[in-house]
Amino acid sequence: MSIKNNSLNVMELAYNAKLLRAHGIFKEAEYPLLLAARAAKMDPAIHYLSVGEQKGVAPSRAFDPTYYVARYPVVGRAGVSPAMHFLFEGKNLSLRATSVAAEYDMPALSGNRPAGLVLATHAPSQSGQDRSVLAGFVRSLATEYDVVVAYAFSTGTTREPEAAQAIVMAPGNLDGSLDRVELDHLARKLLSRYHPKFIVVHDLDAARLIVPLSQSGIPIFSTIQHFPDGAEAGSRAVFQHARASIFAGPEVSNRARILFPMLTSKRTVKIHDHVVAADEELGSRIAERLREELKVAAEDLGHTSQPAGFQDLWQD
Repeated sequence: MSIKNNSLNVMELAYNAKLLRAHGIFKEAEYPLLLAARAAKMDPAIHYLSVGEQKGVAPSRAFDPTYYVARYPVVGRAGVSPAMHFLFEGKNLSLRATSVAAEYDMPALSGNRPAGLVLATHAPSQSGQDRSVLAGFVRSLATEYDVVVAYAFSTGTTREPEAAQAIVMAPGNLDGSLDRVELDHLARKLLSRYHPKFIVVHDLDAARLIVPLSQSGIPIFSTIQHFPDGAEAGSRAVFQHARASIFAGPEVSNRARILFPMLTSKRTVKIHDHVVAADEELGSRIAERLREELKVAAEDLGHTSQPAGFQDLWQD
């Protein structure tokens, strides 16, 4: 039995379609091109094998052909059907059918306001001050935006900050760091799920996601307030891609400029009166400055071409 779709006759395609259904890889209710298949008067599973798979469309939530080929390039080079390769070979070799991102629980937003994505960390080592600053920051932003807080590399559960409209946590079985393929798919899922109008990096742990997220053209801002030892090695991308960085006071700003020389040519904002009544108030002040930076970005883009994802930000 051949698993190269372009070499199959009608009967072989029908047989392969039957196998995909029997093994739960193809499910009509989850096939995005179901209406197109019906309009073409084709069996939906055959439509997937002959049309959908070539477009990178998934046959169900159980299998992602785009991810499978990216994860295992030899499959793409062989010119075989990713789904059939998984069924006949990949499954026995314990190859992944979907990305790690598919295991993330990403709650839906109930509102219809523009969304903002905040990348943070949630760990036992996180201080109460850090949590309070984040809580004040999110509470202030939540007056205008549906705020999504993503603890993309932290497992467990949390309801903090309470003002967030959605909180994303890593799956409990997350083991080790994610490689480029997994990070790309995680970024893609976050963007397609929430369609954020801006992205905020609130913690250096999120630096790993910056490169794939930056490819969307959605504006990125940094609100990082402390730099642990060894921060420079893995966090350069944050400041390379951030439109502006907001620091609570000159001490933090000066250390950032020493660690990351590229900041000398970037826009930085220092909140000099950073000794305030409460940590949540500091978070609120950072949010106020972010709003100002969003306006500056809108003005900067007023006479230039806007990257993908930027245009609707300024029309909401």
